[in-house]
Amino acid sequence: ADAAYPFAYAYACAFPAMIADWRFQWNAYSDTNTDFSFGFVHLSTWDDQGNQTCAANTSCEWVATVRHAQTADYGFVPNSKMPNTYLATAIDLGDSTSPFGDVHPRYKQQVARRLSNAALNVVYGDSQRYISGPIADSAQLISVSSLINVHFRNVNQAGLMLNSLIGFEVFDDALQQWIYITPSEGNIQLVSQWDVEIYYYDSDGVTKPSQIRYNFYQAPCAPVQGIYGCSVYDRDSMLPALPFILALET
Repeated sequence: ADAAYPFAYAYACAFPAMIADWRFQWNAYSDTNTDFSFGFVHLSTWDDQGNQTCAANTSCEWVATVRHAQTADYGFVPNSKMPNTYLATAIDLGDSTSPFGDVHPRYKQQVARRLSNAALNVVYGDSQRYISGPIADSAQLISVSSLINVHFRNVNQAGLMLNSLIGFEVFDDALQQWIYITPSEGNIQLVSQWDVEIYYYDSDGVTKPSQIRYNFYQAPCAPVQGIYGCSVYDRDSMLPALPFILALET
């Protein structure tokens, strides 16, 4: 229901407000701190057996919109609207044959491990526990080369790993729509420990790019093919990069 139009677009306000209200209520009726830590699980995949990105189909963005709104549209936590929070992503743990519905994957131990490691880091100060996964920090457009460089932070010493090449889309201002970048080894590649380069071609239909997004659709990471199918991972921890949407810098 939360992923239904139009409430999906209000979730970025509703979810932080719920956390704030829970903190207020717990404090009002106990000696609980008003800023107690709050952990949650990223929305997993849902209702898409075709592993298709949304591209121009805006109706399939609602699940991704809620997933992004779980971070108040920052793409990561903690942030200024959601202080003292942490998450465990389940985006690469989709379970397309779950008898409980694919939005409720059966991979509970993997989710619990990620959430408990995040709690140990945030709540108990164990900085050795790596959490969240790589976070896209900036995206630079090099138009003369038809190239976009995405820089990630929160990456361990061994750097990033490209596991597959799916999930990248570019917004074209001329067409006013998102365009899926066809995956191939030549146009999506790792160029440093922290950077991924995405090439776009005339055949992709991109003429005036202004934004880039990743895994911004219902069922990213090819869940019908199994788990751990995202494109970008932290090599040491094997945590997937969080979905993002970024304006292109020039």
